[in-house]
Amino acid sequence: MPTYYEATFLVAMLAFEDAGIDRAVIETGLGGRLDSTRLVHADCCVLTELALEHTDVLGETLGEIAAEKAAIARPGEIFLAKWTYDAGARKAIEDAVGNHKLGFWWRPDRALLVRFDDTGKSHRPISEIASPSDWSPYQKEASILAHATLTLLKLLEAANMMNSALLHTVWPGRVQWLEHEGVPILIDAAHNPSGMQKICNQLCVQMEQDEAPTPGVVLLGCTSQTDLVGFLNPLVELLVEGEVGHVVVTEPQKGRRQAISTTELAAELEAQGVPAVIEKVKHPADALQRALELSKQDASQPILGIGSIYLVGNILTALGLDTIDAMTTLRPSDEGVHWT
Repeated sequence: MPTYYEATFLVAMLAFEDAGIDRAVIETGLGGRLDSTRLVHADCCVLTELALEHTDVLGETLGEIAAEKAAIARPGEIFLAKWTYDAGARKAIEDAVGNHKLGFWWRPDRALLVRFDDTGKSHRPISEIASPSDWSPYQKEASILAHATLTLLKLLEAANMMNSALLHTVWPGRVQWLEHEGVPILIDAAHNPSGMQKICNQLCVQMEQDEAPTPGVVLLGCTSQTDLVGFLNPLVELLVEGEVGHVVVTEPQKGRRQAISTTELAAELEAQGVPAVIEKVKHPADALQRALELSKQDASQPILGIGSIYLVGNILTALGLDTIDAMTTLRPSDEGVHWT
C-alpha cells in the first residue's frame, strides 16, 4: 500500500499535468534515496540543510544522512548543496553527484557558489537579493539558493523576477506575526534541532538590537524527537536570556508522529533550569487561550508559538486563520507582478 505522502504526491503530479505546469519545485519527503520524488525528471536538485533528524530511518551520522539525501542527484544534471563542515557528509554528497563540474556548494560564509572540483576558488558570486526587512537570515538564505538555482539553469528572466516575487510572498507559519485580542503572536514551525537553533538565535539577536519584542509567554509543543535535550537547548537559552515569565506546554494534535506529553516536556524544561513558570495544558486550543490570558495579565506581552508544524496548524485553526484566503502564499501586487 502507498503511504499518505506517496498518494498525495501522485495526486499532485496529476494536478500539475492537468494544469499544464511548465516547471515545478518538488520537495523531497523523507531522505531521498527511497523517496517517491525520484520518479520524476529533474534538471536541478538542491540540498538545503543537514541535521541529525529521522536517525531511525536515515542513519545516525551526518555522513549517512547526507548519502540518503544526496541520492536525489540525477545523472548529468546540476546539483546545488549548502556547504557543510562535516567532511564525511561532504564526501557523501560529492560521491553521489559524480560529475563534479555539475556540482556546486553554496557557502554562506563566503556568499559564493563553488564548484565541487574547485572548492578553493569562487565560481560565481551570489547576487544581492532584496527581501522583506522582517525576514530571518535563513529565509534570506533560502531566497539566495532559489536565485542561484535559477541562474545555474539559465532561467534569467525568472531570476530577474526574484526580487519582486519575494516582496509579495508570505509563508504561513514561518516567522509569522499575528495579532489576536490585542496580543501579538509570533508562530514558527521550527520542529527539529537546526530549525529551533536558527529561529532562537535570530530572536536573541533581534531582541538585543531592539528589532523584535521579547516574548512574555512561550507556547510549546512538539512531536517525538531523536534528541529532545538538544532540540530544547536553543529555546532554553532564549527563555533565560529573554527572562520569559511563562511557558505553556501542550500536545500537538492530528500529527503523523506521537506528540511528546506535556509531563515529559515540562520535566525536561525544568531539568534544563528554565526559570519560567511552566503550565501543562494538553489541547493546543486551550493552551493558546491560557497563553492569551497570561499575556493580558502582563501588559499583552507577545506570545511565541513554536515546536511543531502541527502545533502551528492547531494555532491557526484556533484563530480561524486556516482558510484558503488566510493561507495564501502570495500577496496581491500592484507593481507589475500579477499572480493567478
